[in-house]
Amino acid sequence: MSWITTCDIHCPMRSLLIPLLLLAASAPAAPDEVYQRDVEFFLDEFEKQVGHFFETKGIDWSQVRSWASSELAKVENENDHLQLCARLVARLRDGHARLTDCQITWPDESEGRPWRHPKIRMIVQGDRALVISVDPALGLLIGSEIRTIDGDPVSDWLKATAAEWSDRRGFSTRRHLEAQVAAEGLGGWEGTKFLAGFERPDGSVGEVEVDRSLGEKSNLRLDASKQLGGLAAVGRNAWGKTKAGNGYIRLRKVPGDLPQQLDKMLVALGEVPGMIMDMRANGGGGCDHYAVFARFIAMGEFWGAVEGTGERPFPGPLVVIVDASTASAGETLAGQFGEDQRAVVIGPSGTAGMSSQKVRLRAPSGLCTAYFSVRSNKGRFNRGRGLEGIGVIPHELVPYQADELADGIDSQIRRAEELLKVGKWPELIDYDGTVFRK
Repeated sequence: MSWITTCDIHCPMRSLLIPLLLLAASAPAAPDEVYQRDVEFFLDEFEKQVGHFFETKGIDWSQVRSWASSELAKVENENDHLQLCARLVARLRDGHARLTDCQITWPDESEGRPWRHPKIRMIVQGDRALVISVDPALGLLIGSEIRTIDGDPVSDWLKATAAEWSDRRGFSTRRHLEAQVAAEGLGGWEGTKFLAGFERPDGSVGEVEVDRSLGEKSNLRLDASKQLGGLAAVGRNAWGKTKAGNGYIRLRKVPGDLPQQLDKMLVALGEVPGMIMDMRANGGGGCDHYAVFARFIAMGEFWGAVEGTGERPFPGPLVVIVDASTASAGETLAGQFGEDQRAVVIGPSGTAGMSSQKVRLRAPSGLCTAYFSVRSNKGRFNRGRGLEGIGVIPHELVPYQADELADGIDSQIRRAEELLKVGKWPELIDYDGTVFRK
């Protein structure tokens, strides 16, 4: 159109060219042009809005651009396009990121079959995959080691499954990806099967065929009954005492009324010498974090700008347990206790590292919207790097022990009790018994 505007006004073709070009400009773009516009828009906007995370998460965006270009050439229809956009979002390595408001129906791969959760759930420690939950009908015990899946070394299966999942889903850290694969990766469509080679805690080995069907709800799980007494529940959270007499609070969720839940728990627990806050597998939620923190400071005392409050705040020694499935608001809350030096944080690994502020970005075609993280929560954590892509790193890493699992002992609870016997850890945090060191 710039040529038309500079063409001599007496050009004999001018009156004919203008309507023809305007008609071409108003015609709908070809599908491949629509798909290319969406992908290029996302590539540019993601780099602009999320580029500050690339170094932390180990993302080479030039490689992503090359990959997207080659994949775009394979797109034949809207469904292919939607899946490519989803895979592009997964390249952000963001546990919260996904497509929303999709105007296309995803293909149904179920063939009418329900999805069944795994009858074997594992935890990965180094190159070992230990059973943490299992259907008793399979003849395995907690603490057994899975050696092979369908004849392949379990390490190869874990690597291949992690690559498949990360191609289509975002995970903010590698540890969170591996934890989710170990816990859920053996699930599948009802009626499908796999072979699991194993070694029991007594050294005996074998192989079992696992049919993905009903029955997974009966899985045996590590219950730590040798260490814990009976627990009372409120929603997904619970509390009680350990056999050694310490308080035990299990937080699987961060509901809006968590401060009030803690008031109820702490009043019921009464006087205890120490407290364990178990936040493993806490999926997040949302509440006033400082109001929670205030429940663990003596009434009327200050730690920083937070004043102790609540019906019966607990000012004594506190150990917080986390793992790779502690995510979002769960890790901001757990991290606050460690970052602000109120509690010793332990666990088999760091947390998921998916805690952020998110935005929505509509594709130019209107076919979908990308939802993704643009800024890390708790920017002061981790020496000013925040939590997104990093997570909460425990003061002490405490792996599960296979022999303890087999004996019904939770390795992290065991270590928490050992720390509470000491009651003060000046080499780790600025908390000394019931007195804060200023």
